[in-house]
Amino acid sequence: MKRTILFLAANPRGTDRLALDEECAAIEQELRLTAGRDDFEFRSRWAIGVDDLIRCLNELSPTVLHFSGHGNRDGTATAGALASPQRDVEVDVSCSPGIVLQDRDGAHHVDHHALARIIASAPPVPRLVVLNACYSASVAESLRRVVDCVVGMDGAIADVAARSFAVGFYRALGYRRPVGIAVQQAAATLYGKQLPGEIVTCHPRDGIDAHQLYLAGPSAAPDLDESPVRAPPVVRAPTPNEPAARDLIAATTRATAQPMMATPYDLFVGHPPANQASARALYDLLKRDLHVFLASRSLSPGDRLATAAAHRSSRATVLLISPYADAAWYLGDEIVTAIALHRAAPHAHGLVPVLLEAGLALPRSLCHVEPIIAPDIGGLEGVAARLRDLLAALPRDAAPRAAEPAGFRGDRGGSYDLLGLYDRLSQLSDATLEQIVALTGLERGSLAPRSAALAERALDIAQLAALDPTLCRRISAELDRRARWTQR
Repeated sequence: MKRTILFLAANPRGTDRLALDEECAAIEQELRLTAGRDDFEFRSRWAIGVDDLIRCLNELSPTVLHFSGHGNRDGTATAGALASPQRDVEVDVSCSPGIVLQDRDGAHHVDHHALARIIASAPPVPRLVVLNACYSASVAESLRRVVDCVVGMDGAIADVAARSFAVGFYRALGYRRPVGIAVQQAAATLYGKQLPGEIVTCHPRDGIDAHQLYLAGPSAAPDLDESPVRAPPVVRAPTPNEPAARDLIAATTRATAQPMMATPYDLFVGHPPANQASARALYDLLKRDLHVFLASRSLSPGDRLATAAAHRSSRATVLLISPYADAAWYLGDEIVTAIALHRAAPHAHGLVPVLLEAGLALPRSLCHVEPIIAPDIGGLEGVAARLRDLLAALPRDAAPRAAEPAGFRGDRGGSYDLLGLYDRLSQLSDATLEQIVALTGLERGSLAPRSAALAERALDIAQLAALDPTLCRRISAELDRRARWTQR
């Protein structure tokens, strides 16, 4: 999953000029050098005001919100005493701690209470806020009530120290270290350069251990439904050329195209990451008499590729649908696989969408399937009872584990190879993908917007192709004509 790091900069007129562009470039370069560089998407915004901040939170839903600029403490800030510009400003003694944004007249003070309200008003809220500004540690107490962790500065910090802190901190995150370790490494970087490392502070939310707070890697997925304060984050689609994404697709295709020896499962449960708690509750209701696969309960961390084999061996697929389904990349991948398995043997492999809320629209590729609406039948307990009834009607010995699903071909180039089709589309340039959309007569309004990640649009196309074999053949023909190199 891609995690967005949003770098916000503000250097209003009338304040010391800071080298924020150098800091931004240094962070981006350091992330590119790390092993987990594909885990993060780095975005930057400049000359930020209050409206800009709220707009960015709504638009990008960042996991990490990083602010670089001026801060202030209670009372008048200290005069500049460092060799390079300090990240503080002089404020009236009546001001409470906060940060300094920009407006038409220059500097605009935003105190810690207002900043916490702004961040909390645009869910999904960030998991981590980094305030690379003077005296920002005094802002942490308000912010840590709405985010998992706040990193700030307990004192004045100069440009050179702020830049060194940022490089050390994001280097650790890029190597998939937890936030607590990243703070320690950033402080150690400052000490090593004879800069004041003791000013770097870490303030986790009550009940959260910063040394167990991962933002990337197998341990990074939180059980978001269990937090009443934080709304679930949007899960970013992997970039089209991300190796992990291609490996997952390849493993899933092999699993659907070849006989599997895995232990049969009664049910495979797919869900958006934001609804993990609901999925676990359903699993607990079913596990006493059914063999249920749920990745968070059935796999060890890092064992994601085994999911394809489990899916292929199941008797039915249960897909939990919520407002977060459209943004859940793995769920979209599982929908494509479930449709293929169901079409291969409709009487042996069931396909059951479950709407967790009334009034939700099904994903377009599932519009032909009658869903279970959880609130209408007593919640998850009613869903569990309905699923038992469905399984009782399916033959136990007819699961399509050893049969090749119709329309799947091992060469991954066949017109019905939906996962292979998705893989090929994900390798295209943006312009070529949009050209194929136009040439094949796809309705543009049925796809994610052009501003969405290419992998997200490719998944939408694959799901539409699952509904229409003729469309699938047209898309494959255009790929053969314009991007034959995508064949394997």
